[in-house]
Amino acid sequence: MSVATWARRGAAAALAVVSIGALSGTPAWADHIGDVNCSDFTYQEDAQDHLNRHPGDPDNLDGNPENGVACESLPHRPTSPPPAPVPPQPCVRGAIEARWLFLGGATGVLGSSTTCELATPNGTARYTHFINGSIYWSEPTGAQDVRGAIKGRWADMGWETSWLRLPTTGENAIRGGAFNHFQGGSVYWSPATGAHAVRGLVFDKWGATGWENGVLGYPSTSETPIRGGAFNHFTGGSIYWSPATGAHLVRGAIRDAWAAQGWETGRLGYPTSDEYDVPGGRRSDFQGGSITWTPAAGATVSYAGT
Repeated sequence: MSVATWARRGAAAALAVVSIGALSGTPAWADHIGDVNCSDFTYQEDAQDHLNRHPGDPDNLDGNPENGVACESLPHRPTSPPPAPVPPQPCVRGAIEARWLFLGGATGVLGSSTTCELATPNGTARYTHFINGSIYWSEPTGAQDVRGAIKGRWADMGWETSWLRLPTTGENAIRGGAFNHFQGGSVYWSPATGAHAVRGLVFDKWGATGWENGVLGYPSTSETPIRGGAFNHFTGGSIYWSPATGAHLVRGAIRDAWAAQGWETGRLGYPTSDEYDVPGGRRSDFQGGSITWTPAAGATVSYAGT
């Protein structure tokens, strides 16, 4: 290379530095000269774009395509950081996805999925688990969400293989608690009682009293099998069932007196009526007699045949 050409290129490089500051109006760029990494393709593109344009291009610094600037002479241009990687989400699809989106998707009550759609072990349904619950789907029930303590109770009982079988509703909020209905019964939850399962004629009797808003309140136990029948305790009393007597509620002082007699295993046996009015008080009938309550005498037991 001739001395003249060397000098001409050196002058052009100096002019490029001065011209960049003049054209940009940002003298601070000059402070960053030499900050650029030559291996960075972005800055090599800048060199071609700003300094090696076609002759006569007003953006070309001196109209000479031979006059380039080493990448170290370009101003440093900060770049945006790469986007944070998004973790892959397990698949959610079909009716389960529709229910999940209805509940708010990943930002809703269930949160993100933790499994893909799977078949239940007995093959009767499909499900997807989420951070805060699950959605189960079957042809007869549709896609229903179950979560929290209600899901825990259902799981403890054996999931879809229990007598509850599959959920037929999502979780529903009610006064002081929540519930899910299932094919074989229901699970009701409140902070004071926890989650408990009720079904059949006991469930129907409870419903006739006004559900959780009636005299019995929320269930405090799940259905419990006993000799010849079953029962549920509630915050306001109990419902006992046997094939011979049906389902009847017993509560208050009458229930306490019956318990003192040995419940259904005592001489009185199972209740055969709900509590009803008598002159001056209340009474419940049993297989082996009755218990009458009055304000004056309290609960009095009468045995059949005496």
